[in-house]
Order: sequence, then C-alpha cells, then structure tokens
Amino acid sequence: MSGKNILGKNFKFKMLVIFSITIMMCLSTMTVLSLSVKPEEKNVYTNGTVDFLMPAMKPNSKNIIKEGDGRELNVLSDITALIKGADYLKHAQADITEDNANNGGAGTDSNDGGWDWVLTYPIVTHSASASPKNIYGVTAQGLYYAYLVSPDASYMTAMTDAANYMKNDANIRSASDLIFLMLYDDLPSVYGTTYQAAAKTKYDARISVYGSATALAVYIRDARNTQGYPDGIIAWDIGVWVKAAAMLNVRYPSLGYDTDADNMAEVLYQDSYMNNPGYFDIIDDQGFDPLYGNVNYYWYTLGITGLIDAFDAAQVHTSEIPGLLTILFNCQYSSGAFSYSYGANTNDEGWQSTAYAVMTLGNLNAYTYRNQIQLACAWIASTQHACGGWVYSDNSHYPEIGGENTAALYFAGPNKPSTPSGQTNGKINVEYTYNTTTTDPNNDQVYYKWSWGDGNISDWLGPFTSGAIATTQHAWNTKGSYEIKVKAKDMHGLESDWSDPLPITMPYSYNKPILQFLELLFQRFPHAFPILKQMLGY
Repeated sequence: MSGKNILGKNFKFKMLVIFSITIMMCLSTMTVLSLSVKPEEKNVYTNGTVDFLMPAMKPNSKNIIKEGDGRELNVLSDITALIKGADYLKHAQADITEDNANNGGAGTDSNDGGWDWVLTYPIVTHSASASPKNIYGVTAQGLYYAYLVSPDASYMTAMTDAANYMKNDANIRSASDLIFLMLYDDLPSVYGTTYQAAAKTKYDARISVYGSATALAVYIRDARNTQGYPDGIIAWDIGVWVKAAAMLNVRYPSLGYDTDADNMAEVLYQDSYMNNPGYFDIIDDQGFDPLYGNVNYYWYTLGITGLIDAFDAAQVHTSEIPGLLTILFNCQYSSGAFSYSYGANTNDEGWQSTAYAVMTLGNLNAYTYRNQIQLACAWIASTQHACGGWVYSDNSHYPEIGGENTAALYFAGPNKPSTPSGQTNGKINVEYTYNTTTTDPNNDQVYYKWSWGDGNISDWLGPFTSGAIATTQHAWNTKGSYEIKVKAKDMHGLESDWSDPLPITMPYSYNKPILQFLELLFQRFPHAFPILKQMLGY
C-alpha cells in the first residue's frame, strides 16, 4: 500500500472523526439550550406534544402583583371576581359566532374560538395569531364554572365557539380539552351527546397511538423528564388524564376507562412513592431555591394536586390522600395563597398553584376544606386586575391563568352559619323566633334553609346581606325534643355546610281553659311556682 493511499485514508478518517465530534457537540449544545429555556417560554408545542398542558409560571419569572407595589388591587363588592374573570375570558377569545370579544364583528383575530398564550395589558382582545392547541379546554373551564353561577348567554356563546372548534380539530386533544367537552355536553341547554362523543374519540385516538393508557402516562412522564423537568409537572399532567378517563367511564361504563384511570394513577404511584423511576419524589423534591435553579423543586404544589386528583378519580391508593393533604396545607400561606415550591416560603406564591389547590380541595370535599378554599379564593380575588384577568408586574397576562383562577373562584361559597339562637323550650302550636348569621367571602347576599327537626325543612329564605342576622319563625305541633339546623347558599347557588344544632324541647300541650287559667295564675303571682313554670315552658 502506498504512502499516498495511507495518507488519504488517514485524512478521510480524521475528517470523519472531526465531523462526528462536531455533530455530537451541536446536539449536546441544543440539548443544554433546550433544558435552559424557562417554563413560560416553552409555550407553543408541536402536534406531537399537545397531549401536555402549557407549563405554569415560575414566581420569579413574572412577579405577581402584590399590595404595596403601587398598583391598586381589585376588591370584590357587588360584581364578583368570578364574573369579572368570565367577562375577561370572553373578551380575550377569538370569537366566531358573535362579537363577544367586542372587536367589531369578525375583527382581526383568528376566529378559531381559542385564546392567545400571552397578551400585554392594556390589550385584552385576541391577536391575529392562531390559538395554541393545548389551552382551549383548561381556559374554557373558567367560562363553564362562571356559567353555572351566572347563566349569561354570552358565556354560552363563548363556550359553544370553543367547543365546536375543538371537536372538529383532531390536534386539540389535551386531557383538559376532553374534560371541558364532557362538562359542556352536560349543560342542560346542550342536547345530545355530540361533544362527549368527541371527547371519547380524541381519547381513544391517543390510546391507539401509544398502545395503552399506561404507555401514554409513561410517555408523558419520560418526556417531561427528557425536557429537563423531573418534578411536579409530571403528576400535574398525568393527573388530568386520570380524571378524563374516570369521567369517560361514567359516561361509557364497561369499556375499560376505569381500568385506564387505575393504570395511569399507578404510573404516578410508582414514580412518586416507589422510586420507579422516581422523577417526582414527593419527599426528595421538598425543597426551595429562591433563584429557581433546581428544577426538581418546580411545580411541587401542582404535582401534589395532580396526585390527589388521580388517586381520588381512580379510587386507588386513597390511603395516601390524607398525607398528601398534609403536604398541600404546608404549602398554604396565611394570606390564602399556595406556593409554587414546597413549604410556603417567602415570595413563592403562585396563581396556578392556588387555583389548582382550590379545585382539588373543592372536588374532593368542598365542605370539609371550606376554610382553606375560601381563604385561597379571597387571595385570588384580591390579586385580580381591573380588566378581570390576573396581570403580572410586566403587564403580561395569560388567558389560561384567567380560566384557572375563574374556575377556582366557583368553589368559594358562604361560611357555615352560626348555631341558631332562640327559645330552647316552650309550648306546641306556638311560633317561636330563631336567628342565625353567616358571611360570604365575596360579600354576596345569602339565603338560608332551616331544618326544624320535626321533618319540616324550609324553602330558601332571603336574600340577606352577608353578615346580617337572619330571623324566621316556626311552631311544633307535637311534644318532644328537636334539633334545629340551618345552612346557607349564596346568590350563585353555592351552599355551606349545616350549622351546629340547637337542641330544644316542646314538652306539653294543654286544653284552652286550663291554659288560660295557668296564664292568669302566673300573671297574678309572677314569682311563684318557678318549678311548675319551668316544666310547662314559661
């Protein structure tokens, strides 16, 4: 072999090595750059990744408007934050049917029934850009819950625009999209099962692509880890899919959707509890980095809500829920807000963390966790911008966050009324007066329903001003012992728990002549016969 040929081959070999190393370095650099992107900048996904929700904001990326920074916070009065939030959502939509967005008919938006990922105040209406595929359902749920409270026709129009566009676009297929389509189909004014059938079709298509519900959950888990987020966003994403499968099972029983929910919840249990593979470990990830350099701490509170939602929806590993609730409550501030990372550390409040904590607690048991819910909703309402959205200090606002916060506000109902006060013993067939009071966190007027212990329950009485004393009367026609209870609901239909009971006795009945004689006797001798008067209820 000649020296020239050897040199030529060596040169080609060296060039091949250099080229290979260069390609490897470029790929490595691209990976590092991908992992260094802030969560809020990873906001538009390709069709292959619309199975995910949009990433939530980091508190240090967009400073939440707080009291004392020179901006006037909205304080709820007659117009609730929930209604203001819904109005914001309809104005921010790329409307189709009517001019809900107040942008002049067709306007300049994309007319696709969706929302922008981000806008800059004072702009509230949709831009000319197409709406991201994976924020339709999560945003529209704010309109859905507002409509339950206030059946405004414009809210229905906005929901219909979104639902019609969603059902016809195969790439709008995140779990929140499926959930919204099913909720929308449940509304009394929506006839047939077209939209829940669309949700079923979208779900079945995703399972077909991945091969099984387990494989879908594993894909989301591993994809998030590959993106550089081995943290709470995994449980947040998968938890919504578990809820969607459980909702499909209610509508289409015996088709295996309950098994799908169980299997996806199991993927989360294995990851978070059994270190398999342990990307979001609920113990190891209990940390806080004020500079947010440690991605393991990201979305911690959202991950806890995702686990609770998944275990509750699938009804598996429910014994873990009390411990998860303890962790969740460790992430709530005295202000009511919930933290982004674990532990309610300084300046770590998050709108989305708070909204999802409220929705999780509300769906789990709104009465049991009423105090935590109302405190959180009060914080959400107090940080609402005058435009109805939730605007960061750089004037950016995200319609998805508007939808999440608006949906959360649905769960803020009146407090449990005070124990009724009034006569605790007396005569049958005589009306006695009883009082109670409660407060509503939104200062809404309230109605009261009374349970008299004798089988009679009143209609809703009212309205009464929040905090005012409510008074009513009742008579018993049979002697005996009873317990009086009362519950409240606000003007939007949200109910409180029953009050603590007031025990009473109605011991005796007399014929009229004897009754008149005793009354005359007691009037003539007011300080006599104390034992007899007590026995007879005087």
